[in-house]
Amino acid sequence: MLEKKKALIVSMLVLIVLSIATVGAVIAYIAAFTGPVESTFTIGDITLKLEETTGSKYQLIPGETIKKDPKVTVGKGSEDCYLFVKLTKTGSPDLYLNYSIADGWLPLYGHDGIYYRTLTDIESDVTLSIITDDKLVVKDTLSKEVMQGILENPKLTFTAYAVQSYSIDSPEAAYHIILGEE
Repeated sequence: MLEKKKALIVSMLVLIVLSIATVGAVIAYIAAFTGPVESTFTIGDITLKLEETTGSKYQLIPGETIKKDPKVTVGKGSEDCYLFVKLTKTGSPDLYLNYSIADGWLPLYGHDGIYYRTLTDIESDVTLSIITDDKLVVKDTLSKEVMQGILENPKLTFTAYAVQSYSIDSPEAAYHIILGEE
């Protein structure tokens, strides 16, 4: 009888252990894992170049066409930007020369001699002429007497600027950033 009781207790213990093992095997946790996500930050940039291949000194000969090719280049991969060109005139060149600003340049309201363009998606170098047809024409009314009265040689000076357009509302606001008037 004692043997039967022992056998019964052993059997019960075996059943309990098997039950725990079976229940433990049924209770499983669902888990999932991902790999890391890396974020690399770089600084945006605007590459800007202003060049002229035709020289810097010219003779004023009445009726003569002068090749003058100032060009501004915004480099491949530059940020979307407002591009500005400033034309400074000394010695009254408009009295002696006919020329115009090339198509696509817009005058900046309230700023004489400042022209701008908006550039986006710059996937290759963008080179833009500043003067129509890259030429000036000396007025044919220019005479020796007028030339002798010139106190200061006429000059045209070009300067280029660019400012990212991201988060800037207007070209006027961008130009104020150039001037340091944020």
